[in-house]
Order: sequence, then C-alpha cells, then structure tokens
Amino acid sequence: MLKDRIEECINDAAFFALNTFNATLKQRIQQDGEDSVGKKIGPYSKRWEAYRDNLPSPRQTGYVDLTIEGDLMGSLIVGEVNGFLAIGFDEEEQYLKAIGQHDNYDTQIFKISDDEFELLKEDFRKTYNECLSKSTVK
Repeated sequence: MLKDRIEECINDAAFFALNTFNATLKQRIQQDGEDSVGKKIGPYSKRWEAYRDNLPSPRQTGYVDLTIEGDLMGSLIVGEVNGFLAIGFDEEEQYLKAIGQHDNYDTQIFKISDDEFELLKEDFRKTYNECLSKSTVK
C-alpha cells in the first residue's frame, strides 16, 4: 500500500539523515575541535595536556577533541526511542560525561549547529524523494 511505502520511506530517510548527522557531529568535535557555533571548544588545561601526552598512545593536545578512549563518541548512536528514531548516548555514564563537557567548557558542544540542521534536512529530503521515486503505485 502507498501509506506503508510512505512510512517506510520516512523511516529510511530519517535513519540515513540521522546517521549522516552523527558522523558530521563527531567530525566537528573530534577532527575540528569545534562547538555548535563553530568556535574552538577550548584549550586543554596544562594538567590535562600533560596527561594526554603521557598516555601509552599519546593524544594530540592542539585542540579539545573530547577523545581519550573513544567511549564518549562511541556511545553516541542512532536508535529507536518510543517508536521514533533519535540520536543520543546509549550509556548514561557517557551522557553525563557529555553534559559535564558542556559545563566544563561553558559551551554547547553536542547541540546541532545551523549548518548541520540544514544538512540533516537536505539529506532527509533527498533520501525520501529517492525512495518514493523507486516506488510504483498501482
């Protein structure tokens, strides 16, 4: 039925767009070290820089990337909540860590940026339209 196909296309488009957003968000934070308005998250404290430098596999200290072992970013996933697709942390400990980073650096890090929101909408629209165009109505 057409209604079922529309629902399927909405779910496919939402899943694709949210996964693209998840990757883009992680890139912004881990590779660019930026908050949701495009500013650097902040410098590491001297103590934290020394800690990162002395790890068995030293980490970069040029910008804040919120990455030591990958637990925080690894737990940021796309999943289903109450029948709806959503992006969020799959572990409470990691969620609390993320909130703590907002407070620690006094900036919104995990909030969707304006550019990311536009990309999310465009990815959804494109994927939805492609899915519907593959449908045959009888």
